[in-house]
Amino acid sequence: ALNRKRVAVSGGRKCDRCDRRFTSIVGYKKHIHTLCNTRCIECLEVFKSATALMQHRKLQHSTAAAAARADHRYPCEHCDLKFTVFGNFTSHMRKVHGAKCFKCEICEKKFSYDDELTTHKKTEHG
Repeated sequence: ALNRKRVAVSGGRKCDRCDRRFTSIVGYKKHIHTLCNTRCIECLEVFKSATALMQHRKLQHSTAAAAARADHRYPCEHCDLKFTVFGNFTSHMRKVHGAKCFKCEICEKKFSYDDELTTHKKTEHG
């Protein structure tokens, strides 16, 4: 009863990076130390380690990526399409080429959208 009162008063915990709210400190800490700590804040892809995330950011979101934005081109490596908006490019990659950016840290299965991963975790891993 005391724990519920504390959560109700504080409104739960909110992740500063992704705005997700948690009612338990355990869930919040797990999120911070695993998923959110290794998620790219620019494209939302999740990585196994902070090192892998840093490498990704260096390759995907560095000066070269800025140059692509300046040229208004996000070329698809699978077809001849080019995009001016990064979100349109990632949507194309998911819908047309099946890119899956959200990975379950328990079983390594990948999903195209965060809500699919959340549903998978609830149904498959409790």
